[in-house]
Amino acid sequence: MPECSRLRSAHILARRWFAKAGLDAHADAYIRYLTEHGYAVPTVECYFRCVAHFLHWAVQQHAAFHDVSDALIDRFIHGHLPRCLVRAAAPENERGRPRCANAFS
Repeated sequence: MPECSRLRSAHILARRWFAKAGLDAHADAYIRYLTEHGYAVPTVECYFRCVAHFLHWAVQQHAAFHDVSDALIDRFIHGHLPRCLVRAAAPENERGRPRCANAFS
């Protein structure tokens, strides 16, 4: 699949995950926040997909949003991501560490 098509598909999926979590209205605000704070477009895309992936996983875990904590995020990053098959949503940096961790710091 061409890179552009893959990125577009990942973005559409990420939007669906925001919507299923009941946070569709916040997707654009998150993108705007990152953009206004000087993040590069590829980083904004990566972080958006990572947060959407987390939302998708949290919904599957039946986690309420008041349950979101450092421990839950840690469980997602270190427990879920290493085994997850959704690699487009969990890109790795040059050291092999999932870049998703950076989206939550």
